[in-house]
Amino acid sequence: RMSERAYSGDRHASTSLPALAWRPLQDLMDTTDPSKICGANENQSRLAKDADYATSVLKAWREDVSSRDHASEQSIGTDFVYHESKDGVDLYGYLVAPSSFLEGKSPSEMKTQSSPAIILFHTGAGPQDIFLRWKADMLVRELNCIV
Repeated sequence: RMSERAYSGDRHASTSLPALAWRPLQDLMDTTDPSKICGANENQSRLAKDADYATSVLKAWREDVSSRDHASEQSIGTDFVYHESKDGVDLYGYLVAPSSFLEGKSPSEMKTQSSPAIILFHTGAGPQDIFLRWKADMLVRELNCIV
């Protein structure tokens, strides 16, 4: 069960899930210049090793979405950092959820909301990879869960 709180920012502050910087994964899938996701900057992690890889994955992702029989709900995603106070290790990840997960919900409603969750572990390419965003999007669309 996903709790209403996600830990982000400094070690002593927590941020509620609705307050995180959620963005539609459709925006990433619709990237017209794949080279822009091949380099890291202060606003984005490196998501692909090179433009050819990014182009291939984006093309397969678009084909996968267009081949579905039904119009599924769009996914939203956000960077996520969990600060573990016992050993001081920060865990970095990316949350993906159905867009309805946040729509019209107050923080108190979020506390009582129960949603199935799936944890994906990163590949050898690293934790922030375009392929994992595609697979997380497909799981969310098909299972209405949080990844």
